[in-house]
Amino acid sequence: MGMKKCRSLGRGFSVLLAGVIGLATAGCGSDGSSSVIIPPGGSSNEPIVTGFVLAPNGVMANTQGSHLMGYVLGPFLPAPVVALQGVSPVGAGVLVSLAQLDWVDFADGRIDSPLPLNLDTITEADGRYRIVDPEARDVLGCRKVLIAGSGTNVMRALVYGREVNVDPASEALVRVLLDFVANSTAQLCDFSASELLRLQQRVNDVVFVARGNSIAEITAAAYELARRNRSLQQALLAAATTE
Repeated sequence: MGMKKCRSLGRGFSVLLAGVIGLATAGCGSDGSSSVIIPPGGSSNEPIVTGFVLAPNGVMANTQGSHLMGYVLGPFLPAPVVALQGVSPVGAGVLVSLAQLDWVDFADGRIDSPLPLNLDTITEADGRYRIVDPEARDVLGCRKVLIAGSGTNVMRALVYGREVNVDPASEALVRVLLDFVANSTAQLCDFSASELLRLQQRVNDVVFVARGNSIAEITAAAYELARRNRSLQQALLAAATTE
């Protein structure tokens, strides 16, 4: 009797898991709505910004609890392309916000007062976030930022298209761009969305070897690699002076 009951429960769990996997692979959002696949670069006119949040070992903070569904579904969910070694999707429940940047605030090398758009979401089991709102339609204008986490565990990403990952590499680009603007005549709005995409790809290559056991450690390591890279600094200069 016990064996029969166990098998019955096993079949029930298998059906449940299959159903959940079906929903995940079909692209259901956190609100239960079916989502479309958005190509990078903002070519879709959908008012959406989406992507993955990635962190060392998939953990945003030492106090972050385990995400059971993330562990269950992990082997079955499509994996994002990672920009660094040792990072993986954070799982469900990480808060991601979209804010508008003020170029004057950006000019002193710090982001003190991002203008909140009251657009918050939480990541899904595979680490993907989705922000769907009319305010998210304009991804090419100057300039929106995504923020995941807080304090020493914060990571930011400049929005250059519909598909933007938030990870230590995106945080490294934010930091080196802040440095560059603060120490030159360049302004945030001198960098187009397409130029930011190319710069992010270059940063990804430069910081791929960065390692760390926490957000603070790996973002510091990635920033140092990016800051000291001469070709990246030359790319920043070229992007800022492009007519």
